[in-house]
Amino acid sequence: MSSDLIDNLYILETILLVWSYFECGVFFYVLCTNSQYHPNLTWLLKNLVAQYFISMACRLFQIYFQYGIDDESNLKTNWFFILVTFSRNCLIFTALYFSPFVMMERLYASVHIGDYEHKPRHYVGYTLSLFLYLWSLMIGLTYAFEVIPTYIHVSCLVSINMLAFVVCLLNESYNSKKFVQKKFSTRKSVTYSLSERYQIVENLKTAYLFKRGIISIIIFSVICGVFLVRMSSDEHDSSMNWILIGFNYAAILYGIGFPAAMFFYDQQFQKQLLSYIRMIFCISSRTTPLYEETEENSQKAKISRSLEAVKETDIYFNNLKGDWEKMATKSKRRCEC
Repeated sequence: MSSDLIDNLYILETILLVWSYFECGVFFYVLCTNSQYHPNLTWLLKNLVAQYFISMACRLFQIYFQYGIDDESNLKTNWFFILVTFSRNCLIFTALYFSPFVMMERLYASVHIGDYEHKPRHYVGYTLSLFLYLWSLMIGLTYAFEVIPTYIHVSCLVSINMLAFVVCLLNESYNSKKFVQKKFSTRKSVTYSLSERYQIVENLKTAYLFKRGIISIIIFSVICGVFLVRMSSDEHDSSMNWILIGFNYAAILYGIGFPAAMFFYDQQFQKQLLSYIRMIFCISSRTTPLYEETEENSQKAKISRSLEAVKETDIYFNNLKGDWEKMATKSKRRCEC
């Protein structure tokens, strides 16, 4: 492979990295401004996006050192290059092992379905994110120092993600049965709270979404696993360059594909994205500030706040009602199967 071709691929990769930065930045903004998910789940998703920023920054530093160099043997003694390479490897493992930890949070939400919506329990999200980073650091160290053979790393990675997929299916089935029990109960009096109703809907929505997400992570794990096994071999020929390029491009596709999938499958995120686009291009039907705190119209401002609060409450309950009815057919059909 010629050096010019490699440099051109580095340029293309840099362009894709810049685009992924923009896409993930928008997704991170939507996560910060949209409160449709539980705070613990939102926190884990934020961590996934945030680590991607750092991981891709490390990759940009790698490209900076590798661009225009025919012999990369000198980079093995460059401590900064070694540091960013190790950091990126650990953060890639963070993305690859994300699904098992997020499923732990979803299981916790299913167990505490009665009060999880109004009792945030932030320590759950903080603890899971801490263990995710510690686990990724441990995996990164064992991979870097070859404590464990690479094929064992890959086997564990794929197996754990497949286990997370099975747990997701079981969690979906459990919440579907809960939904049918509450929705189609023959009792005259309602035996569930609004908080429980909200949490069941959220559990089902995220289960439908994460099934697709975990499948994509499994596919990404297999692809990266093949590359990692090949790179760990002692044979170094011209195909190694293609393997390294394939590994790096697979990581970029993961970073681009995950936010795109969230926007595609989640209607609330789509609405938030459109609102964000309108805000950027100033395409807003509101031409005057909503609240103008002056002495003349302070009373009007209070009324506006009250009306806005009522409007937001109506939107919340209408969305909840719509989700509740939308899940009825799916859940009932699933339980009958």
